[in-house]
Amino acid sequence: MALGAWTDYRDPLVRAHFRLGGPITVGRDNLSTHRAAGMMKYAAEHDWLGVFQLPSSAPDLIPVAGVRYFFGAARRRTPPSRTQAT
Repeated sequence: MALGAWTDYRDPLVRAHFRLGGPITVGRDNLSTHRAAGMMKYAAEHDWLGVFQLPSSAPDLIPVAGVRYFFGAARRRTPPSRTQAT
């Protein structure tokens, strides 16, 4: 399922709210759909929906980002030649 419109992100939250019967809190990144005026207005009008903004760069909140950085840096380094290693 390709997500695009802000309602595509809202609808699963509404279903989760009805199914769980309680408030929902989500972390919002800087995806333009998450920042859409309609989504922000909807969140402001419904007290059961709590939204907090994630920082632009949060490797402590997304541990895999640090792993990707480590392996990306390792891949960019040139391995030592055999003459340098001895």
